[in-house]
Amino acid sequence: EVFSESEWKASADEVIDQDSTLKNDDAENSGDEGNDEKDHFSRRENQVGDVKRTSEKQPTGRIVGIIKRNWRAYVCHIDSTSLTSSNATSLSQQTVFATPVSRLLPRIRLRTRQAPTLIGQKILVTIDRWDVTSRYPEGHF
Repeated sequence: EVFSESEWKASADEVIDQDSTLKNDDAENSGDEGNDEKDHFSRRENQVGDVKRTSEKQPTGRIVGIIKRNWRAYVCHIDSTSLTSSNATSLSQQTVFATPVSRLLPRIRLRTRQAPTLIGQKILVTIDRWDVTSRYPEGHF
């Protein structure tokens, strides 16, 4: 759905610091991810929006629905920093991040019992779902 011309937004030239976006990054806890960032961006957007000229505005809209998802397998490796120190050798089920080789993709959250044995190996990971409130998609290998 495309908004009316009065609701169009201008692009922002804001640079996002990766360290600040990953400061509370935990594979186990996914509750309320990014709420502080949303508040910051909405405040910043309002400030930038007032300064931009009308000629720089771009057509803006919202996604009404997704007809088909094109999930496929991605080459990844297990992020060793997402392993907890107590479970580094344990075979209990853990939630870890798989980092795709392609930097265009976000890390993928996996639940596995084989995390310690997968460190240093490349694996094929498929995305299963991506909740609206989650910063990272969930997948399997």
